[in-house]
Order: sequence, then structure tokens, then C-alpha cells
Amino acid sequence: MSIFVLPVAKSMARHLIDLLRGQSHSAIAAVSVYMASHVVRRPNSPMEISRVAGVSPDQIQSVYRQVYPIRMQVIDAWMLINIAGGDVECMLRFLPPPDGRYGIIDDDDDERHELQRQQVPPHLVREVMNLCLHRSADLVGLGGSSLYSISREIAAMIVLERHHDLRSPALVAAIGSYMASHLLGHQTSSRRIADSVGIDEGALGMAYARIYPLRHRLIKPSMLMRIGLQNLPRALEALPDLAWPPL
Repeated sequence: MSIFVLPVAKSMARHLIDLLRGQSHSAIAAVSVYMASHVVRRPNSPMEISRVAGVSPDQIQSVYRQVYPIRMQVIDAWMLINIAGGDVECMLRFLPPPDGRYGIIDDDDDERHELQRQQVPPHLVREVMNLCLHRSADLVGLGGSSLYSISREIAAMIVLERHHDLRSPALVAAIGSYMASHLLGHQTSSRRIADSVGIDEGALGMAYARIYPLRHRLIKPSMLMRIGLQNLPRALEALPDLAWPPL
């Protein structure tokens, strides 16, 4: 059984205990594993689950028929990382390509990258984090704590990886906020982001064009959960259609 099945099944079972009051906990556990195995695309049959759960295949199918009409009520943000299998690719399509005026600068050259990972000013991390906080406060109605958390994590990765010699705290914070905004579905314009931290929109556009080819290094699986906490339908858009068991 996949390592991703058990965490999803546990979360589903917690919801089902409330939704199916009076139902046997053994049956709920079995049907949760049945659904979870399909949703994470490592399906187990009712017969396979019956052998280890001590619940008959017919009972698993019977409980599943009760759950099916309300199945989306057992999905929550905490299980999304496991449903995605720890994959970040599903989120990358939320990020817009760079403005055509700036192009995409494919600067992922290992030798140059190593040269550019030197001598980052020690105050940069602190300034970037503070700017991300203030930037998110400006847009609290749009993204709230999720916007701050995601923008802060992206900005921190840019700083820690020392990508492209980006030493301006405002510029790094702007890139983090811009990417976080689009991950959350707000599509805040680059002009508004740039204005909020006092930089030129062109500088943000060029920096984003340089970062864009490396976006897979900046987006982490945990961000899918944060997107889901803010907007579960948006997070589900990142995933393939959920593969529920057939009735």
C-alpha cells in the first residue's frame, strides 16, 4: 500500500465519523482506506481491504454507497499533499509566464549559479521577511495568512538559494508576493505588486523572467495545503480529477 494512502484515509475517517453517526468505526475505517487508495491512484479492491480490516466486501460497498453523494465533504486541505503524491508540478501551471517584453531567461547554468551564490548580505533575509509581512498586510483581504506564508517561503528560498544575485530585499519580496498571489488565484498585477514595495515594474518583470525557469525549486508541496486552507476549490484545480471508486 502506498505511503500516501494512510494519511488520507485517517483524515477521511475523521470526517466520516461525524457524517455517518452510528456507523461501525471498523466499517468507516475500511471504506476510508478503500476511497483513499483510489484517490491517490493506488487502488485496492473491497476484497483486498476486507482481508485486513475484518469487514466484509459487501459492507464496504454498502457504506461507500452512503458516502458517495457526500464524498467531497471528506476532502480537506490537510490531505492534498498526499493526494498529489508530494508532487509540485501540479501547482506550476498556476504561475503566469513572464511578460513578453522581458522573455524567459534560461539562466540555470550550474557553474554561473554557483558563482552567484556568494556573499549575500546578512541583513537580506530579515528585510525580505519584513517586506513580505507588510506586503501581505496590504492584501490581507485577498490572501490573508496563506498569502503571507507562501510569499515568505518563496522569498526565503530565493534568498537561501541565492538565485541570480538578487540582493534587493524589495525585489525578492515582490517576486514572492507575485508568485503567491497567482498560486492563490488572485492574479494581482505586477504593477500593483511593484508599487506596493516601491520598485519599478520593469525591474520586477525582468527579475521574474530570470526566476521563472527555476520555479520548480521555489514551490514546495506544503504550499498546496496552504492554498487549500484559503481556497479548497482552487487547490483541487491543481490536481487531476479525483479518482473515486465506481459505485
